[in-house]
Amino acid sequence: MSAMMIELDGSDAVPVPVTVAPVPLPRRPGVLVDVYPRPEFVRAGWHPPDSVASQLAQENAARVLVACPALVSPASSRLALAVARILADQRDALHAGPQPVVTCGVRPRCGWEGGGVIVPHPVTVFIRGTAQYRVVWEVTRAEQIPAWRAGLARVPALSDV
Repeated sequence: MSAMMIELDGSDAVPVPVTVAPVPLPRRPGVLVDVYPRPEFVRAGWHPPDSVASQLAQENAARVLVACPALVSPASSRLALAVARILADQRDALHAGPQPVVTCGVRPRCGWEGGGVIVPHPVTVFIRGTAQYRVVWEVTRAEQIPAWRAGLARVPALSDV
């Protein structure tokens, strides 16, 4: 299990503790579907993994999905999974609706012709006393942008509740 603290850019300045179990990823493209008790890998076949993840999100296959292009770093995919879980929790706290969150550890291609939009999320990862700066990409659709903008409001800290 990888234990780390994650701070999303624009959220409260308190890093969130995250533990993500190692997930074996094949070298082929696919999608990590966050289901209990452990994420499952769905092969993308000949289709781009971000398109497959978006399709699974439209079918409400899971609350969190991670597009995994061929040969993507497992660490990048685990970080994308952790960030997607945080984003989903934040949006649930804001009552923005149960929209599935699709992320990718590397910049995915964007099918803007089909209404696809990618949003970068700068992330600070704290592991063993060091800070690393990364970007996790969210894959969404143009019609979800109003709900996404509503999610930009700051989530109240636990001490404020």
